[in-house]
Amino acid sequence: RRGGLGGGARGLCGVAPRVDWLLPSFPADLPLIGAEGADAGDALRAFADFGPHVALKMGGDGVALWHDGRMTQVPAVPVAHVVDTTGAGDAWNAAFLAGLLTGDPPVRAAACANAHAAGTLGYRGAIPPRN
Repeated sequence: RRGGLGGGARGLCGVAPRVDWLLPSFPADLPLIGAEGADAGDALRAFADFGPHVALKMGGDGVALWHDGRMTQVPAVPVAHVVDTTGAGDAWNAAFLAGLLTGDPPVRAAACANAHAAGTLGYRGAIPPRN
């Protein structure tokens, strides 16, 4: 059967060995690894079994990184009023990967990505307003 949770889990197992960074969301992606109900630290370590580098996105709680065999917490950027979270994860992924590709260390790339994603929360939808 294609799709569904089983398809997602099989896809993760197939692609994880080929990527440099996994970018799961907590707690939404925990079912992919059979870790429903795990706390963020346990989830991060479980995702680390799939690859050497993990950025576990935790919304308002920031991001937990697993790199160089250790965990590092990067705090979220406070947002006064959240209008819509649509596209925030995609914006985070793009900013984080752009940072890594331009030579930023993971903690700096994650901090910049947190700021970029926070900037998407003040308007409705995934496309920023022109003004």
